[in-house]
Amino acid sequence: MYDFITDEERLTINVTEWCKKPSSLDKSKKVKKWNITQNFLNSLKSKEEMESVKQEAKATRKLEDEADTINFIYSLGENYWKKVLEWNKTRQKLSPKELGIIIKLSNMSMNGFFPSERQAKVAYTARIKLNSEGMPLEF
Repeated sequence: MYDFITDEERLTINVTEWCKKPSSLDKSKKVKKWNITQNFLNSLKSKEEMESVKQEAKATRKLEDEADTINFIYSLGENYWKKVLEWNKTRQKLSPKELGIIIKLSNMSMNGFFPSERQAKVAYTARIKLNSEGMPLEF
């Protein structure tokens, strides 16, 4: 294929433009035999292999997203979470579950608390909820 699209007799100098033209496709259909190398054949993947690769990538992305959420929640620091509690004191927007996790986050250095993936997700969702209720993104 490379030899075909880079052939000196192509009708357009720019290779990428040549490949887009109907005349290129018409000319390629007239080629009697394409040389398919063993390296190319070895590089082909079955549908099952591609599905497996997709599933693995999806699982990896999920783990990375979970780690990112945990890191983000932790990186905000306990002073941030103390201010969240202070903001919520008069507004009472947090559920008991959210409140419990945020209390732990506000005392991380004293209790050695590090959020699990689920706890981080609860805190993250609570933060979004409070932001939509008017809490500032930063204090």
